[in-house]
Amino acid sequence: MIENYVITENGCWLWQGATNSRGYGYVYVNRQQRYVRRAALERSLGRPMAKGMVACVSCGNQLCVKPTHLFEGIYSEAQPRAVST
Repeated sequence: MIENYVITENGCWLWQGATNSRGYGYVYVNRQQRYVRRAALERSLGRPMAKGMVACVSCGNQLCVKPTHLFEGIYSEAQPRAVST
């Protein structure tokens, strides 16, 4: 389900599957469309995300599905962050 990615030079797992018109990756789980970051994070956490929480990305790449780059947060934290080098 979430194995459709390539590993980038900086270690991100870049989603290669379907995206919506806003550029967010998605998958179908039990015939329901789900954001791929949320599905990846819930899989990593081993539980559903809390109500009102979103899957945030710490690496600045909105298509990254690497579990160590994802965290549960509020909407204002969900915007991709720039990584300082």
